[in-house]
Amino acid sequence: HLQSPQSIALDESRDLFYVVDHQAHKVFAFDREGELKVSFGEQGQGEGQLYYPAGITVDQEGNIIVVSQNRRLQVFGPDGTYMRTVAIIKQTNAHRIVLTPDNHIAAGCYGYGCVDLYRYK
Repeated sequence: HLQSPQSIALDESRDLFYVVDHQAHKVFAFDREGELKVSFGEQGQGEGQLYYPAGITVDQEGNIIVVSQNRRLQVFGPDGTYMRTVAIIKQTNAHRIVLTPDNHIAAGCYGYGCVDLYRYK
């Protein structure tokens, strides 16, 4: 079960929604009926690891983009396989992210009053 859900992203093409769980250091994918389809995440500071994840969005191919307090903006495949790190976030408290139509990721920084942009592709 979820411990501390922080953010939700919808993948309409796969009829899934993704939830980042801050305390579990994981991402959970559910179908529209609420059935768990996949979960992934390992606590840590390295590439492919999550450390108090707080923001999530999904690209057009169904890849999952996650930001966590290890300041990594990371991309995972639809099955949760680590693909790459897009950027290291400038501020330590990026909490919400969104993918813009021009392929940037906007990251809102909690406590710093900022929004930073990072090129996605």
